[in-house]
Amino acid sequence: MGKAQMCNGDGAGVLSCPLTRIWADVLLLCSSDPHSLCYVETADIDGETNLKFHQALAATHNALSTEPSEEALAAFDGVVWCEEPNNRLYTFRGQLHWRGETLWLDNEHILLRGTVLRNTEAAYGVTIYTGRDGAPCYQRDFLRGQYVRIIVFLLLSALIMAVGSGVFQSGLSQRMEVLSALMVDGDPLFSAFLTFWSYIILLSPAMPMALYISFEVIHMVHSLFIGWDTEMRWEEKQCSARARNISLSEELGQVGHLLTDKTGTLTQNRLLFRQCCIAGHIYVFVVFFPQHLAFLLSHSQKLPLFNSSDISFIAFFSFAPQQPMDLSWNPFSCGRLFLSAPRLMERLRADQCPTSRQFFTALALCHTVVADHHKEALVYQATSPDEEALVGTARELGWVFLSRRRDNVTLSELGVTREYQLLALLHFTSKRRRMSVLVREPEGGLKLYCKGADIVILERLQSACPHLQSTEQALETFAQACLRTLCVAVRSVPEALWEEWSRTLAQAAAMATHQRDSLLEKLYEDMESELQLLGVTGIEDQLQNGVPETIFKLRKAGIKIWVLTGDKRETAVTIGYSCKLLDPNTALLEGWELR
Repeated sequence: MGKAQMCNGDGAGVLSCPLTRIWADVLLLCSSDPHSLCYVETADIDGETNLKFHQALAATHNALSTEPSEEALAAFDGVVWCEEPNNRLYTFRGQLHWRGETLWLDNEHILLRGTVLRNTEAAYGVTIYTGRDGAPCYQRDFLRGQYVRIIVFLLLSALIMAVGSGVFQSGLSQRMEVLSALMVDGDPLFSAFLTFWSYIILLSPAMPMALYISFEVIHMVHSLFIGWDTEMRWEEKQCSARARNISLSEELGQVGHLLTDKTGTLTQNRLLFRQCCIAGHIYVFVVFFPQHLAFLLSHSQKLPLFNSSDISFIAFFSFAPQQPMDLSWNPFSCGRLFLSAPRLMERLRADQCPTSRQFFTALALCHTVVADHHKEALVYQATSPDEEALVGTARELGWVFLSRRRDNVTLSELGVTREYQLLALLHFTSKRRRMSVLVREPEGGLKLYCKGADIVILERLQSACPHLQSTEQALETFAQACLRTLCVAVRSVPEALWEEWSRTLAQAAAMATHQRDSLLEKLYEDMESELQLLGVTGIEDQLQNGVPETIFKLRKAGIKIWVLTGDKRETAVTIGYSCKLLDPNTALLEGWELR
């Protein structure tokens, strides 16, 4: 860790950012929010349009948020030590030395350059990583650069010829009668001027300006055709395709390989909570994946995990009549429930299944969703559509996430408001593939709620976990039905274990960066163990309209298509058949067969 930036004393780097774009990395000191929360949009950095929240340190919040005047901020004399500038967007390591204390900083306390403040009246911080902005470097088209060189060469050649003509006529033409007769009005300067334009005309074939303009006009017309194509129009939003590059049609003709991901490209990225398995019981949802069923029936011989009973099971779920659920008792319901399971609702309201209640408590607590009370309506802003679907379903069934403050989360559980003290939030990463939240219940007990991929949750369960076999069968069925699955688990944490764990966590925060990361990973592993399985969620991400037909035409045109997905193997195979990326003659190879 090096002293990459120091901000102290005279208020240098202290700024106020009311609803604006942040032009330098900022250490958040406090904000206009009562708990120094700061909501930002990072679309220009990582493409995420959903709001994310950051929070100032408790020390700076308590000292500055009561009266964040310019004098108080100018008197801030903290020193920031942090790692060297890097391209890691989601991690940050640093220290704030202030008032004799060493306060450890992480990504939660930093507002990156390029983020935009939202739903926050003002934020106050210390600028770090200011650096020096160089002139922007623009990529110049190679052909246009060649044309510029040709034009400059032409002008210089004509100028040299004109100067030579003027010197010749002024020096020699006056001595020779024949040459003096060629001068225009006897003025060598005017003759040189005419000579300049004469050479411009003579050398013009060296500058194919007409050909260049013709190509540009053709490219422009072709780009207009893209916008005029009625088959590329999005009727839902009443907007047409837009070509942002006039040479797009020419570049598309050179495509030989197509590399794409699945989520948001092949799919709509509008996730729907379709069904779940709680304590070994599968609760059926409204008709789902009808666009996949025909492919499952026609390609069942190619799917090794399918059998006739599975197909009947899926067909029954797809076409069984469903009864709409009466949610008039829930004032927070907004009609976005894709579930028809009256039996589940009866168990929840009658408190007949404590596991079901814990399941939805976990969905309402274990997330990073932001609750925004807009015009007396509760609106959720999530960093991922998965979390929005999970929290939204819990809301419809009575477990409503109301607000998040510095150290607590407020829920409404079937109309009863309960406040949970937030002790620790173990964030999701691509390496961990799970996230957890450690809370103190209103009754005083400690609970760890965890959700994540089945491959990491199942290996952390306590021995002799009940309903494990039925849950694994549900996982397999959900995956074959093209549903994205998450396991939800809970652990009761003894008070002594929490005290020891929190002390070790504080010690880890005081270590060097490389030592701290490894110790934190071990601490998280120790806490996220001996879990009790609550259930599994099944979320559907529907294919966009026309995806199978488009892929079929691209393959027919000879374009090789590669699709990357993080789904389970059986889910990926089923989606491959449904979008016509795979056909009955396709050979399915495992990873070890490609070596």
